[in-house]
Amino acid sequence: MLGSTNEFLRFENIENLKQEALNTGIDLNFNCATELLSELEKNCKNIIIDFNEVFGKNIFED
Repeated sequence: MLGSTNEFLRFENIENLKQEALNTGIDLNFNCATELLSELEKNCKNIIIDFNEVFGKNIFED
């Protein structure tokens, strides 16, 4: 979804990214690329917490 050029990060494209996120059921609230990355990080951390709860621990730690 994210390209390597600044062209992709224009406001219109941010709106498209928001819509794509909504279409997948992911609740992201962002208005720029920095906020998007922050939202993705937060969502990933929540996914990791949920994953660890399934096993009762972090199965990747020694």
